[in-house]
Amino acid sequence: MRMYQRFGFLLFFVLLYGCSGSSSNNHAEFASLSQSSPQQFDHSVGKAENTPKNTDLSAQKTTRKLIKRANIKIQAVEPETLDKTVTSAMQEYGAYSENTTIYENYRTYIIRVPEHSYHSLLETLKDMGKLISYSENIDDVTLRYFDLEGRLHTLRELRGTFQAYLKKAGTIDDIMKVETRLAEVQRDIDQLGTELRILSNQVDYATISFEIRGTALSGRYTGPSLGEQIRKLFSSYNEFASTVILILIGIVIYGMPILFIFVLLYWFLFGRIGLFKKLWRVVSKK
Repeated sequence: MRMYQRFGFLLFFVLLYGCSGSSSNNHAEFASLSQSSPQQFDHSVGKAENTPKNTDLSAQKTTRKLIKRANIKIQAVEPETLDKTVTSAMQEYGAYSENTTIYENYRTYIIRVPEHSYHSLLETLKDMGKLISYSENIDDVTLRYFDLEGRLHTLRELRGTFQAYLKKAGTIDDIMKVETRLAEVQRDIDQLGTELRILSNQVDYATISFEIRGTALSGRYTGPSLGEQIRKLFSSYNEFASTVILILIGIVIYGMPILFIFVLLYWFLFGRIGLFKKLWRVVSKK
């Protein structure tokens, strides 16, 4: 009987030691997690980026991420008649105008078109009039795109790790530390996600700046006629007369009160009252 009791006590102490060791390991894990710096996490993210776990090099070559931009200027006899033609072409290729400017003899469109319809719409717009100028720019953002994608993937995995740690946290201090790091990781995820979405939109939709200019107005400039010159002379005379009248009115309104004040002061100081004269006589007698 004593043998079984001793064996039971021994088993109890073994279990108690194992539980305390596990608790201390968890606490040490949380402590190391909270003390690690953001640079260490960035290093782990960069290390994950260098590992070709998402796509191999051959796959990246076949799925290059390109931002395409083009500028087209054409000349047409009547630019206003091409508005419906441009709208129909955009509808046909699933494009839309991001910004449209319309003048009497001038049109500009900033067109966003799906990448697969870019070249087709480009050729259609060129044929709408006499081509004045054309330029195209292609920016290869493949490395930047996959870099953002890899960093975002790694940060999401890191977020899952923090969420798992949060479930195992046993003290308030551990919970606060893990939640702080979890908030930092979520902020980085939101920032990279926004940057990746903007870049993806620029890749998926090419940009075409399309400009339509009207032909130069014909006819020789002969200058103003005699009647126009006479009308201009009388209109300038009316402006001169109105200016003179305004000056006279200003003199009457502002000049007369000022003149009256000066006359009144002279009358008190040097006129019949002569305060200044009387004062001078008093001073002279002394």
